[in-house]
Amino acid sequence: MAAEAFELMLALHRAPTLGARLRARALQAWVLDVIRIAADDERMIDDAQAATGLSAAQLRDAATLSLTQALFCDGADSYRTLGVSADADARRIKEHHRWLMHWLHPDRQRGGEWSVFADSVNRAWNDLRTPARRAAYDARRASEMPTCAVAMPDVVPRGAAAAPPGAPAGGGGGPPPGSGRRPRQSPPARRSGAR
Repeated sequence: MAAEAFELMLALHRAPTLGARLRARALQAWVLDVIRIAADDERMIDDAQAATGLSAAQLRDAATLSLTQALFCDGADSYRTLGVSADADARRIKEHHRWLMHWLHPDRQRGGEWSVFADSVNRAWNDLRTPARRAAYDARRASEMPTCAVAMPDVVPRGAAAAPPGAPAGGGGGPPPGSGRRPRQSPPARRSGAR
């Protein structure tokens, strides 16, 4: 496994707020190694343990966090969801799908908490599994330009001017994309004479 993969995976495990940086990066070939750790591949876990000295549980936790941050963000396209680049060959796409399902399939999950991503992986696989489907997906993708949404905190950095009164914090028109929060609604205006 590439040293960069270990560094990135473990840095994110120590500081989960680095997830936004991970989502902004292009996916690398070592993503499959991280997927295999999450999927409990003994050989890959042994290699990672020898390189880091961490326990199998720590490695799986770090791999799981890294993958959920990198692959399953709001707006991720089918290539990103499968952990491959857009120029990946069919063999690589199939291999990533197989390992992701080994990790995420509800029948193979100990707790089942990550199986919620299995549907996303299968939808992505259906988009890319044949040359005809992939060509149709690529045509749609070219016009849609999907990207991972990065939720930014509503914090004013030091030295930055605060938003004027009545303006939304952070300059946006509501909560960060993918936050699950609804925009705050103003109370209805009272009509004169109404109680």
